[in-house]
Amino acid sequence: MRVRRCAGLSALALLAAVACGSDQAYWGDDPSAGSCQEGDVRLELDVGYHVCLRSCGEPGGCPAGYACEDTGGGVTACVRSCNVDWECLGLGACNTRLGFCTLPGSSCGEGIDGDEYGPGDCTGQGGGTGCLTVSCHDTAGNDAAIYCARRDEEPLCLDAPEVVCAAALAGTGTIEGDTELGKNTFSTTCGDGDTGEGQEQLYVYTAPVERSGQPGRLTLRLRPREGHVMYVRRQCTSQTLACAALEAGELDVPLVAGESLIVFVDAVSSGEEGTYWLDFTFTPDSL
Repeated sequence: MRVRRCAGLSALALLAAVACGSDQAYWGDDPSAGSCQEGDVRLELDVGYHVCLRSCGEPGGCPAGYACEDTGGGVTACVRSCNVDWECLGLGACNTRLGFCTLPGSSCGEGIDGDEYGPGDCTGQGGGTGCLTVSCHDTAGNDAAIYCARRDEEPLCLDAPEVVCAAALAGTGTIEGDTELGKNTFSTTCGDGDTGEGQEQLYVYTAPVERSGQPGRLTLRLRPREGHVMYVRRQCTSQTLACAALEAGELDVPLVAGESLIVFVDAVSSGEEGTYWLDFTFTPDSL
């Protein structure tokens, strides 16, 4: 294993190469923390991370989506590089602005930013929040299930909203749940309770159709009230329609037959997670 300082390539460029990919990146100066395999190039970055890169001796010595680059002192290693999408098979798409293969669906910030550069924003180069962390890259299956965010100026690895939403449970009758089994992806401010730090569970409720377009009201009752707040959105990442703070525990939301809502049960803060019961009751308006 060869150890090099980041010289030939800038630290930011290398972070862009690995931040949202599958290359291994580690924090700290302890050589035993995230040991590189024999023959790899361990590259020390000025920002406090080190990365393990596959060594190479010639331009054709790297797999598709990588290029053999001089990392300083004549030591060469395989760094993510591309010009067209087909060079990134299994690695996502080619971000031609940055020249790196990037996984779709990841982003930086308090949510999906939706711009064309996707995971490139994890370096702050795509107009994102400058979330400079290489621990938010997706290492399991390249399914872009993780994105990086900032809360209280600290970078976090969170489950991507689309992944959490797709796993939402069907809401009906009375449900016993546990936020300890949930994710910490969403947040809202409800009364005096900020739910930004706690884990949440999501439910999809669809109003029964007795007559097409018939209006009604969905009553949600959360028990017990302590430690959790409850809020409702039409879509996972849309604005909050209604919220029940700690002192309430009940919501009454207008809803049309056949319409769906996302119901969130969110722990107020980390450590407040626990079991609860949630009642769903739909009452059609009288004609």
